[in-house]
Amino acid sequence: VYSQWRKKRQTVDTLAEGFDLREKAVACVLAGRVCVSWFSLEFGDVEPENLEVLLGKIH
Repeated sequence: VYSQWRKKRQTVDTLAEGFDLREKAVACVLAGRVCVSWFSLEFGDVEPENLEVLLGKIH
């Protein structure tokens, strides 16, 4: 079930399906709605490959 859910990351145009809470928080940081310092304290670093996917979804 998890792998099917994650595959939706590539097929939907938004962050609505296939993305977890951490990834949605990264998108808010990239959009300037969430403080990057807070995110780092709460969630740690983001993998570069995930960052590329998120950038594609929010721009």
